[in-house]
Amino acid sequence: MFKQFYWLAREATHRRLRKVRNLLDDIAEQTRVLWLFTRHVALQRPPGFAGTPPCRTKRSVLVISYYSPPYRSIYGTQRITKSMKFLVRMGWEVTLLTTSPSLPDERDDLAESLTDSIHVVRLPAPRLKSVHGGKGSFVPDDFIFWVRPAVAAAQLLVRERGISLILGTAPPYSNLLAGAICASMCKLPFVPDFRDPWSRIDVGWIIDKPGLRHLNAWMEKIIIRHSARVVITDDLKYVGDFLADASETVRDKVVSITNGFDEEDFDGIPLAEGRRTKFTVSYVGSLYDQETFDNLLEPFRLWNEHHPEDLRQVEFVYAGAHSKYFNNAGALPFGLRDHGYVSHREAIIARMNSDLQLFSQPAYFKPHIYSGKIFEMLRVGVPILAITRTDGAVATLLDRTGAGIAQYRHEDVAVILKDFFEKWKRGERLTTPDGAVVSAYSRETLANRLASTLEETLVLP
Repeated sequence: MFKQFYWLAREATHRRLRKVRNLLDDIAEQTRVLWLFTRHVALQRPPGFAGTPPCRTKRSVLVISYYSPPYRSIYGTQRITKSMKFLVRMGWEVTLLTTSPSLPDERDDLAESLTDSIHVVRLPAPRLKSVHGGKGSFVPDDFIFWVRPAVAAAQLLVRERGISLILGTAPPYSNLLAGAICASMCKLPFVPDFRDPWSRIDVGWIIDKPGLRHLNAWMEKIIIRHSARVVITDDLKYVGDFLADASETVRDKVVSITNGFDEEDFDGIPLAEGRRTKFTVSYVGSLYDQETFDNLLEPFRLWNEHHPEDLRQVEFVYAGAHSKYFNNAGALPFGLRDHGYVSHREAIIARMNSDLQLFSQPAYFKPHIYSGKIFEMLRVGVPILAITRTDGAVATLLDRTGAGIAQYRHEDVAVILKDFFEKWKRGERLTTPDGAVVSAYSRETLANRLASTLEETLVLP
């Protein structure tokens, strides 16, 4: 009995010691990364790339992105994958420094792969310290454990490949630390590409602790000031909502490059022919939370209360990873066809085979938030009903393109659904999109803008 107690106590002590050692190792690594950043970036004078570009004459870019295919698109892989694809076609030499998925549920082997023309270097994915995947107590995020290996690998690639500039994509924001540190050490221009805000983010990568938010804002401001150009996915009028530093000097080097659609993703997908026997409404993609789901469901319930005979002719098509919301909702007012999580191509097909596309955002989203899928919905050509704030970027986009309408109040959405349904029954067009305006959001057009932005940091023959 005593021997058993001894071994149990010894094992418990060893576990506690391991936790203490791991904690000390984590603190040490955080300190090393912060010191590296402070020494090579924060304490250095911001380079004057805006006025006098460095003498770099080669279109050769090193892209630093923790996530890339075959990681699932939920990790934000599509934007950088499409950008690199078209940069290569424009004559750029693209080198990608990234990691490999270590878990099966991180992979999507059906997704678009990287073109062979991209030189890809993969580092082992370090273990994430937070069960929340990037929302722990580290600065800027739980991916700091790849910063020093990434800097070391990036320096080697700069020498071996003749790199002219570095492009970092975020989140995760540790990509930007690695990029800024390496760019400073190698005297190269650095361009951060923000898919989402950093210290001002209020969705997904939320920084809850005020102290950490202030420290992140400090790092963000320094990186912005040391950047040759700054790319954001929002319209320029929202710079003050997006960046921690929106001074006039910073605004002069901020470029808006939204997300978009790739025309080649639609190759070989036939257009639906003829009128469907049921009014088919689709929602494809993630559901942010219960409020987002309620915004979808409640207007149909209101419609059903007044016109139950209509709903017998309505089919709701869902494709995404959040079927649980439908399963837990009880009796639904419509017939449901739930595809679950599907490939990108299957998602496009689901949208194209519907009469109305739904888009939904919760009320706490700030006006500047787009969500990348709205641009692909534009290209699909099926009318869009966006359940979102009417003073936001999505509403403005739909109004500018003529692709749909935005409304938030459930009662108003129910009226619009009924109106679209009646037009569908009469065989009338629900919307008339402006193709010329929509085409401005093609990935190729946007990549051209990125290429021009990168070229501004170089001296080309």
